[in-house]
Parts: sequence; structure tokens; C-alpha cells
Amino acid sequence: MYLITGAEGYVGSRLMSYLNEQGEAVEAFQGDICNEADWEAYNSHMYNGVIHLAALTSVHNSIKNPDEFYYNNVTGSEVTFKYAAKISNKILYASSSNAAQWWLNPYGATKKMVEIAAHPYVSVKGMRFRNVWPGREDMLLQKLKHKKVDYIHSTHKRDFLHIDDLCAAVTTILEYWDDCPKVVDVCTGELVSVKDVAKKYFFNGEYREDAPQHEAVSNEGDPSWLISKGWKPEHRVLWETI
Repeated sequence: MYLITGAEGYVGSRLMSYLNEQGEAVEAFQGDICNEADWEAYNSHMYNGVIHLAALTSVHNSIKNPDEFYYNNVTGSEVTFKYAAKISNKILYASSSNAAQWWLNPYGATKKMVEIAAHPYVSVKGMRFRNVWPGREDMLLQKLKHKKVDYIHSTHKRDFLHIDDLCAAVTTILEYWDDCPKVVDVCTGELVSVKDVAKKYFFNGEYREDAPQHEAVSNEGDPSWLISKGWKPEHRVLWETI
């Protein structure tokens, strides 16, 4: 049995279904991850793994509400690690490529702090996700599809990771747990120009050449560990239409 926090979110809901399709039993965490009393309810059961996905994720919103992001992402993860370590020997959490350049925005800073908080726990390992697609309605590809983008930064390059490739990476990490790095890049290894993606969806808004202050120009990663274990991305953002 796997226990998943954030099971109602975009990644969590798909991962719940994916693991079920693989024949795994899954349970959604019920309650507030920041509330120790809610975690106490799970103390009587041991789990094959705890997958911690609950978090606030918007760079833009983190700039407006840094305290809220700190409480949810950092405090919530600290409480999660404390209690999850009592009920499982495998705790896998979602970090972000933003942690690599954490100083650019509060969201990235919270993810870096979560990685540091996880470090003392032998049983806790993290995944640095890239741009997951097709994505929620408020994410780039969906906004391009529905013509809700006014401008893009044409210098940006992103590693777009399909949700099902992400789920397959999770199962690979769980299978090869003992050999897994403390934090593993979950990405395709291929940087794609955001400008090229925009053209695919017939974007006719403004292309800006300037680099935004709070965002990385690129978010490249290294999927070599995952690939060495037989995982490979099956989807490419420029090949498929959402």
C-alpha cells in the first residue's frame, strides 16, 4: 500500500490512477499535512511507501504570498517527513527544477529548503520535476491551447515532461530505491524552445526578448540515472498535440 499526499492535485490524481493500473494499492492522505494530529491517525499502519506531492507550486503566486508558500511547502514537508518516517522506509517527495536556482523566487527557495529538511532522513528521497504536461488549466501548454497567453519570453527553454512519463519514473525510483540518489532529476534531458512550442499552437501574441527577473532561462536536467534503470520518456511535446 502506498500513501499519497496531494492526491487530489494534477500529478497526485494521475499517479493514483497509474499505480492502480500497475496493480498497486494506494491510499490518499486525508487531512492537513501541517497538522500533526492528522498524521497521528496513520500511525497504526505500515506502508510500502509514502509519496509526498502536496505543495503550492506557482512561481508567480509565491512572489505575492511567500509566507503561505513557506508554511505549506516547508513546514508541511517537515511534518510529513517526521511522521512518514515512522510508517514507511520509503518516502519520496516532489521537489522542482526551481530548487537548482532557488534564489530567483520564493517557490524555488521553499523547494530547496525541503531538500535540506529531507537530508537527515535516510528513508527520504526527492524528485526534481520539470515542466509537466499536458498540465492544469493554469499551466503554459493549456493556456497556449486556449489562447490565454498575451506574451512569452522567446529566450526561454524548458524540459517538458509528460505526466505519464513522470508516473513511470516514480515506479522506477521505487523499484530501484536503494540505488537511487538522494535527489534525482525527473526530466527528458531535452530542452525545447518555448517559442517553438508557442508556434505549434499558433501563438500570435508578443514575443519578449528580455529575461524575467524571477524565472530561470532554462531548466535543464540529467535523466541518466533513470535511463540507466530502463526508464525512457515516451512523449515529446513537439510531436504531440494536447
